[in-house]
Amino acid sequence: MTKKTEIENKVAVKMALADKYRRLATLTHSVPAKARFLRRSECFQRQAGVIGKALAV
Repeated sequence: MTKKTEIENKVAVKMALADKYRRLATLTHSVPAKARFLRRSECFQRQAGVIGKALAV
């Protein structure tokens, strides 16, 4: 696996996890759980952005 495909895979995984937690936030009725899922989603999106910048260079 080349370095580029490895980075692309990591970005794809982080974005999939962000989507998963965003979806879970819409399904739950608990306010604290909803906030926790949204925080995790934002965290994974940020991580994907940081990793994606390494791909752009």
